[in-house]
Amino acid sequence: MNNEEKIRYIQEHSGLNSKELGDIFGVSRRSIQNWASGSAISESNATKIELFYDKMMTLTDLTPKESRAALTSRAGGESFIQGFKRSTKKAQTMIAPTPIEARFI
Repeated sequence: MNNEEKIRYIQEHSGLNSKELGDIFGVSRRSIQNWASGSAISESNATKIELFYDKMMTLTDLTPKESRAALTSRAGGESFIQGFKRSTKKAQTMIAPTPIEARFI
């Protein structure tokens, strides 16, 4: 499955709209729509899509409403979405250092 198909699957089965997915992925609503239409995706965003898609594959027996509830549930403290945003933001910082950070690598 390519990235375009994965993002469409996420949209259809997560119960989250494009604006919410944009917030989760750190991009605009329009970027999510463009990705679903086949626009180019950066390597870091492709990695995020892959990670989120992997989580969605664990929720295949759920309706979109139930998937949304599972993704946003804070039963274990931090929801999957909160943890995803935190970890991917941290990883992106590590992947793409600023010019000042690059001096220390």
